[in-house]
Amino acid sequence: MASSKLIIALALIAAVAIVLPSSAEAQRGRRGRGPAAQGGQGAQDNCAAQRKCSTTEETVYAVDKRQCYLFRNPCLFSLEQCRRKDNKQNELKVVSKQECMKKCRDICSEEYRPVCAEYNGALKTFSNKCDFQRYSCKNNKSYMFVDNGACKV
Repeated sequence: MASSKLIIALALIAAVAIVLPSSAEAQRGRRGRGPAAQGGQGAQDNCAAQRKCSTTEETVYAVDKRQCYLFRNPCLFSLEQCRRKDNKQNELKVVSKQECMKKCRDICSEEYRPVCAEYNGALKTFSNKCDFQRYSCKNNKSYMFVDNGACKV
């Protein structure tokens, strides 16, 4: 219970604070984005313009009615909440790791629409958005979405 309150407090602090990108991100010229920020770039860009997030790992676990989502840190979680609000979608609920893990997807379609994501500096191509989210959840790794399409090395 106390950890959930701490996570919520951190998310609120991140919503107000501007967090600068790490030097590695600045060199690559990109910002990390949360797992659901794929496609629909208009609203995401409006939210991203408000702040830049670091890649510091302070995982936030959140759920909707269907599944668990992992966010690298409270700032990235706040960006996703902003995007959802702009798109008139239900906001995510911050939960404990244990509660979130119960909602990891078991299966995804075999549709090939690759997405590129990063974890600890390593890029990985996933066959589709669902596979990306499922893998992140099942392996408890807060991969950050990089781009649609296969990763370019």
